[in-house]
This record gives sequence, C-alpha cells and structure tokens, in this order.
Amino acid sequence: MFLLAQRVTRTIGAVTILALREESYYSASIQKTFTAYTNRKFHIASPRFRRLIDSRIQFALGVLENQTGAIDYVLRDGISIDRPAIADFLRIIETSIFERNLNIARFIEALCFGNMRLALDMFTTFMTSGVTDVDKMLNIYRRDGAYFVAFHEFVKSIMLGERRYYKEQASPIANLFDCGAERNASHFTALRIIRALLLRLGESSREGPGFVEIGQLVSMSEDIFDNHEDFLRALNRLVSRQLIECNTKSPDTITGASHVRVTSAGWYYSRFLVKAFSYIDLVLQDTPLDDAAVERKLRDYVETVDNLSDKEDQKLQRMEVRFRRVREFLDYLQREEERETKQFDLAARAEIWSEPFVPKIRLQIEEEISYIERRVNENREKYTQDVKFESEPDETSGMDIAAVGDDDTTPFVSCRREMSSHSHFGNPPQISCLKPPRKFPMESEGTDSSSPSISLSVLGMTTPKT
Repeated sequence: MFLLAQRVTRTIGAVTILALREESYYSASIQKTFTAYTNRKFHIASPRFRRLIDSRIQFALGVLENQTGAIDYVLRDGISIDRPAIADFLRIIETSIFERNLNIARFIEALCFGNMRLALDMFTTFMTSGVTDVDKMLNIYRRDGAYFVAFHEFVKSIMLGERRYYKEQASPIANLFDCGAERNASHFTALRIIRALLLRLGESSREGPGFVEIGQLVSMSEDIFDNHEDFLRALNRLVSRQLIECNTKSPDTITGASHVRVTSAGWYYSRFLVKAFSYIDLVLQDTPLDDAAVERKLRDYVETVDNLSDKEDQKLQRMEVRFRRVREFLDYLQREEERETKQFDLAARAEIWSEPFVPKIRLQIEEEISYIERRVNENREKYTQDVKFESEPDETSGMDIAAVGDDDTTPFVSCRREMSSHSHFGNPPQISCLKPPRKFPMESEGTDSSSPSISLSVLGMTTPKT
C-alpha cells in the first residue's frame, strides 16, 4: 500500500495521505521499506476508551429514548427488542463502570494500552456474555434505582465469554500460573520474568527505555533454576499475550529478538489481576497440578458449585464453596513456592526473586472475599463500593502515565508503543501427581470454543444464561 501511494504521488503529482496501523508501520520500518523515500510521519494517538464508549452509549440512549412507536422492536428473525430494558442496561454500564468503578476502567485501559478495537471487543464481550446476569442487574436497578457492577463480575464475564469453564486458549485473559512439562518448570516463571522487567523499567538500553537483553534474563534464570526451556516458553507466552514486547515488535515470538520489556498489560497482571478473586477462581480450572489430592478436592468443589442452583437462597452457599476452592488452590501454590524456595535456596541466591508471590496474593484475595461476603449478605449491589487494590506506584516510572478519570487524578499505566502440550483429563479423569504436571481443566482437548463440552459426565450442566 505504501509503494502504491508513492506511485500515485509521482504519477499525478498529488499529496497522498496514507493511514497505517502502528503494527504495519513497525513491520515496514524493520524491513527498511521507508529508507528510500522522504516522508513526513505523524502519529495520531488513540482516543481515551472511556470517552469513546461514553459517546457511543449516549448515542444509543438517544436513539432508544427518542424513537416513537411500539416499545418492542422486532428484528427480521423474529427476536423482539425491549427498548426500555436496553436503555436501563446501558445506564447501569455508563454509571457503574465508566463513572464510578475505576477498577474496571483501569482493567480495560491497561490491558488494551491504546488498542481501541481490542477495548471495544472486551466491552462487547461483557454485554453479550452468558455469564453477565442481565436479569439480576435490571431487577435490582428497577427495584432500588441503582446497580453497581463489581470488579469480580466484570472480570468473570470477560474471562469466560460464552464458555462455562475457563480455558486459556479460548480466553482473552492469560493464565500466568500455567506450567509446562519442561525441566524445573514452575508456576511462577512468568511472574518472575515480569518482576525482573519491572525492576529495570526505569533503565535505558540501545533499544529504548525499559528494554532488557534476553540473554541476560535467560542466564540469570538458568543460574538459579536450571530451566532454560521453561523460561523461553514463558517468554514466548508473555509476548503472544502482549504482556511483554520484543524489540522486533513481533506479536507472537521472541525469535530474532535481542531485548524485551514489560507492557502496561504485564504491569497490570502482576500488580492487580493475579491478586483478584475472580481471576484465581477461574484459572485454577486450567492450571497443571502436581498433587492428585488437590486435584480431587478442586474437582469436588467445582461439582458442588455446579450442582447448586442460581437461586437467591443458594447464592451464599455457592460463594462459600468458591471461596474454599480458591483458598485450596492458594495453599497448593504456596507449598510449591516454599518447595522451590528451599530447593533453589532463593533466600540466599535469587535476589530479585527471593520475595515470595503467594503471601501478597493471599492477603488481597482475603480482603476481596470479605468484600464479596458483605455484598452478598447485605444485598449491597446498589452501593458504589468495590474492593481496593494496592499497587506500588514507583514501578510505573518509565511508562506512559495517563489518568483513568477525566479529571486526571487517578493514574493508570498506558504503555502505548511509541512511533520510532498440555495433558488434559479425559473422561474418566486420569490422575498423575508426578512430573510432567497434569491439567485440571473442566473441558477436554479439542473442544470448540463456541460449544462447551464438559468432561465430567456426572455433572448436570446447563449453558450459561443469555
């Protein structure tokens, strides 16, 4: 397209304006396409997501409220649209998510870091997900005059989409506790990489601020953990999920790259998402386990939750079981971390990796569990209170800091790019508590993402509400 624009300019003597996405510009720059030409380059930054979506919501509300005629609008396929219900749902989203809940705004903007197409897809997923209980929201909104979408509700809808169980390959949210079958593979390799990069965020290299040489990272990890293959696998996973970026700007692999740095998404995962109850509650369903007893307990908890109904009188009971399975999973992770600390003498040798991850995760999880219990017990869905996440603001130095709110008082990290073989349980489950680790997924391999297929035949499953 660029070469065609140059030809048009020469042929008819016109001024040609060519719009390129940042990824296309990076690819052309690496291939030296621009070297033979003199061009004026302008970078148009992406709009703020909250302002973009607010404009769309206001437009939709105007259409719904100003139209005359029947209340219900019938589509060609016979599906009727309840205009007042849609308008009320949009008001819930507008007020509780984009005006009052900074946790959700930070979640979207940090993970999408300027990619408005991805942000809109994430927003659409929440509105259309079968996990999003629209009926409950509307009933409470019309009864109490308000409904506040909690952070854990939003994250669950994004992570599951139209699926009943979490599966990393089918979800836009990565599982940082995934573990392969490589030598000395660990549940914490990805978190250790992100921590190392965050600590070097304020430094500069020949590739730019925050970039760290891959060879240096690999060597540091090998000296302590002897995990060359596991470390490279984790690097590639982080790149493919855009939690870190390479100096080659490849979105898939570190092949050919010499340096990497953490993105705003990597920072957000490390400091917020891995400490969120809804995240832990879902990723445990698709995390390799090295303990058959833990697998049996978690599987029993999942069966118990699914055999309880969504009725009000069993809501608290369902949540109590979910609390127990999250604590069981954290106990398992803590035992694994303590084993690695002793095995590799991390307290004396690891330096930046000597501090454990699980205690801080557990502390935040317990605070969120307390908040969820109050919300459920006291029916506080109408109150604009949400769990508070603590961060370490010094880690954001070197990133493009913007604000979540229009008043620019609440920071979030926007690291926009500048212009310069798992084994799954079958049915029945086959358990092995020896390496390589076995999966505890609730779905078998090869499952189509659009049609959930449960590997446990004893469960009386239904698809999520739509």
